[in-house]
Amino acid sequence: MILLATALAGCFSANREDLVPTTVGVVTEVERLAGRSVAYHLASGEVAEVDLASADLTPDGGAGEGMLLLTGTRGSGRTWLIALYPNTAADVPPGCFQLLATGVGNGDSIDFSNGLRLSKAPNFDPGPAANDQYNLERVTFCIGERGEVLSYG
Repeated sequence: MILLATALAGCFSANREDLVPTTVGVVTEVERLAGRSVAYHLASGEVAEVDLASADLTPDGGAGEGMLLLTGTRGSGRTWLIALYPNTAADVPPGCFQLLATGVGNGDSIDFSNGLRLSKAPNFDPGPAANDQYNLERVTFCIGERGEVLSYG
């Protein structure tokens, strides 16, 4: 069983490009610039400019106010952007953003099925997961405002 889990983890990470964000923050304002470029103003005071015409976007329209913005650059030089909606479930703490994906633990990080690699928070709660395998259907991760994985489940 352990051998199978190790083999699956190896397949999961083979030939993948990890998307490690260089900019993370809650969007407070979206400013339209020339063409299809957008300036995302973040709660931290930082501004992230993204050309929506050439970036890889999830969701397709980019980020909106109140969403958690995660962005960076692929090895090819192409910008990527992933925006997460606030998790509004009653049993979720404030500042939790919903990531619906599967994942595999990689030390202090988690490699997600959408390509993201995020660090686990120091008090990360794995919920129902065992052996760093986060593969239950329709179970979400809680991502904090700094882009750390707070919990699963």
